[in-house]
Amino acid sequence: MPRTSRLLLDVFQASQPRAICQCVRIESVHRKPAYTRGYVATVPAQQSEMEVETRVPLRWSYTPPSMMAPVHSRLKSQGGRHEVNKDPQKLNEMYVRLLGPGGDKLLSEETKWLAVTHKSFDHGRRGFNDRLAFLGINKTHSQQLFHTDIKAGKRIVELQTSLGMLSLAGAARSTANSQDPHGRKPFEHPAIEAVERLSEPSRTWVTYHKQISKVAEDYGVPAVVRWVPKNPESPAASGADMVHAQAIFAIIGALALEKGSAVANEAARTVSTDRLALRYPTPFALSGPGHSTPTMASAVFFLDLKGKTLLARNYRGDIPMSAVEKFPILLSEAEEESSAVPPCFSDEGINYLYIRHSNLYLLALTKRNTNAAEILLFLHKIVEVFTEYFKELEEESIRDNFVIIYELLDEMMDFGYPQTTESKILQEYITQESHKLEIQARPPIAVTNAVSWRSEGIRYRKNEVFLDVIESLNLLVSASGNVLRSEILGAIKMKCYLSGMPELRLGLNDKVMFENTGRVTRGKAVEMEDVKFHQCVRLSRFENDRTISFIPPDGEFELMSYRLNTAVKPLIWVECVVESHSGSRIEYMLKAKAQFKRRSTANNVEIIIPVPDDADSPRFRTNIGSVHYAPEKSAIVWKIKQFGGGKEFLMRAELGLPSVKGDDERGGGMTGGFGGSMGGIPGEGGKARRPINVKFEIPYFTTSGIQVRYLKIIEPKLQYPSLPWVRYITQSGDIAVRLPEVQGG
Repeated sequence: MPRTSRLLLDVFQASQPRAICQCVRIESVHRKPAYTRGYVATVPAQQSEMEVETRVPLRWSYTPPSMMAPVHSRLKSQGGRHEVNKDPQKLNEMYVRLLGPGGDKLLSEETKWLAVTHKSFDHGRRGFNDRLAFLGINKTHSQQLFHTDIKAGKRIVELQTSLGMLSLAGAARSTANSQDPHGRKPFEHPAIEAVERLSEPSRTWVTYHKQISKVAEDYGVPAVVRWVPKNPESPAASGADMVHAQAIFAIIGALALEKGSAVANEAARTVSTDRLALRYPTPFALSGPGHSTPTMASAVFFLDLKGKTLLARNYRGDIPMSAVEKFPILLSEAEEESSAVPPCFSDEGINYLYIRHSNLYLLALTKRNTNAAEILLFLHKIVEVFTEYFKELEEESIRDNFVIIYELLDEMMDFGYPQTTESKILQEYITQESHKLEIQARPPIAVTNAVSWRSEGIRYRKNEVFLDVIESLNLLVSASGNVLRSEILGAIKMKCYLSGMPELRLGLNDKVMFENTGRVTRGKAVEMEDVKFHQCVRLSRFENDRTISFIPPDGEFELMSYRLNTAVKPLIWVECVVESHSGSRIEYMLKAKAQFKRRSTANNVEIIIPVPDDADSPRFRTNIGSVHYAPEKSAIVWKIKQFGGGKEFLMRAELGLPSVKGDDERGGGMTGGFGGSMGGIPGEGGKARRPINVKFEIPYFTTSGIQVRYLKIIEPKLQYPSLPWVRYITQSGDIAVRLPEVQGG
């Protein structure tokens, strides 16, 4: 290259601006000459010579373009995708739950995200919590702490766990080798009295990553932690517990580096003592009572729909009764923010938990971090008990029976702890007669007995048990006949009239039981989901061998409920053709067919067909049952008293349309609010087209095929003969069949 061209090229390159990373903008650069670099400048001079780096936006929220690969060599995964939190509000709520009020202000914004970012997220290009590198401190000190911050966080947790285990009341002491053969006594001193609780297996168990992961779940860490599991469909198999535990350690390590050891130790003390050593007892030295977080309510209120207090019971006195005045305000704010109002919310350290029943709000207040689900369940139990007493629980019944309500509240909860919630036990010593309660010297034995749901000394001349297996079928069928959604909701209800304290054992054709025991069943085995039992059932026995063993309450109760999501065909198949004749009349042709065995019969069948609101002059023709027009429902109701299995029936209906409206304006003759939540579909103009609804009841039949294999009644003292009766019933739940398009013109 000629020398002149070379010089021109050098001048051109020197005039071009130097390439700078997009995430860094250099505002001013002043470099010292070589001869002045050994001197110390004044503070203003130092500030003028610094390179000011401004990062826009924050590092956690994006991947630097310079770190992106131009080509993705890895194939995209065909499986699911793990959603990662991007909402700062959700992250702040987790820090408030973990660190208390103001916890979202303790760490800088960058550090808050960094502490919950795993190295698997974005290939580590946004930083990760292995080292907590970006903490706003100088690089030299940061390099010294790279390999100690996570360990420091874990060491702080281990230290506070050890202190909590030493101070834990009620921990079991070792009894091994308590008697020395030579009569020697070990040295005893209060300072070392609890040292044996601090065994290595116990401390390791408490600080085990799976236990820390449980704590992380309690505080909502899994919802905000940023990571990419290897198998998105199974995060647990990808090591989710390790990731969640590491986030806890990283948060405490970040507190130690940014706020000091005092703040970090306080946070670790909450995690270790209050949650680990107390809530998750070890199988080694931490046995005994007092390790679980008890359900506790400070006060219970009955409010009307305007928020006015009808009745209140203050159990602990640690919350001002005026706090209930904020409930209507908080509730209205929650309703404005979202259509799905949560059942509990907090304000100024007070937790508000409520349910709505009829025209009442039942509200519980507490300052403790207690189990919200148990308190809500207790409020539902109050509704059940009061309904047993007053038949209907509403505002008027509260005003008329406030004396007996106070008695019931005192028996059902003591100092904020739930006690007796069985209505049959409460009715033994709290009565409604003469509006005056009978004062007994001592409560029934059942109140203090292990079997609190059944009293002793019950006697019957004839010992009988009635067991009903009731299944409700929910179906959504398209206009073309395809089943869009199906569900079976089952319940086993019992009426027990047995003497003494009998033990009952119930066996079902449970698929899991046959698989666990290796037995071969001749008939169909059913795999039940979402099984819920009455409190009388021994759950440990059911988990071991799937046997339902229990001492039943006296009288009527629901033993268990279950759900099945198996594909189910409609038991009564309905086909419908709708024809419109010049807009002046509309005709419905309906065919109903029973798709169950001939030996079964459906009783009280009711098929409800929606019609236009302005229809009149109905005319019907059918070969069975009765048909009538229900103008209040804007529907035709076809009733069949008995519908035999395998049979098929027809019905034809014709109605006049006096008003001049098109089908689009009328919504195809099927607009309105009837039909439930399952079947409504959008029609023309955004109107909802109502579906056909089917109601029936089939005795001696179950859709799922569940069967009672045996029901054994054992009473070791009385040894009486008993008569168990079993009945099967299938009934309609929410069955909706969508109507086809209107034919004709």
